[in-house]
Amino acid sequence: MSLSEVIRKYVGQSHVRGKMDCNLMVLELHEPEYYKQMHEEYDGLVNGVQQSRKVAGVVSMRQFLRKNSNYKRIIPAYQRQGDVVVFPKGFNCYLSLGDKWFGVCHNDTFGFMPLCGHDPDSYLVFRKE
Repeated sequence: MSLSEVIRKYVGQSHVRGKMDCNLMVLELHEPEYYKQMHEEYDGLVNGVQQSRKVAGVVSMRQFLRKNSNYKRIIPAYQRQGDVVVFPKGFNCYLSLGDKWFGVCHNDTFGFMPLCGHDPDSYLVFRKE
């Protein structure tokens, strides 16, 4: 699935763990085989972590990106469309569109977020090679 197809599928949708969440969004774009193994296999944070450990041997998207040799950490100033944005703590992740992010917004629906207001030292950016 392309980036534009993923955005069209998720934009405006409500966040539902295991069915329509930020981790599944990233997997659907970059790791379709993992997506198939994760989709609708959990319904909460705890069993999502358990399923992630079972499927990929990790407990978060951040850990997945760090351990997977297909992903390279990028300086935030060089992020571009399709890069994955994660934070040192928590489980939220976003897709970079270069000048904004796409993911779960404050109203618990998928949408676009401006980069302004985010300290570049407060998040990590990874690119699939």
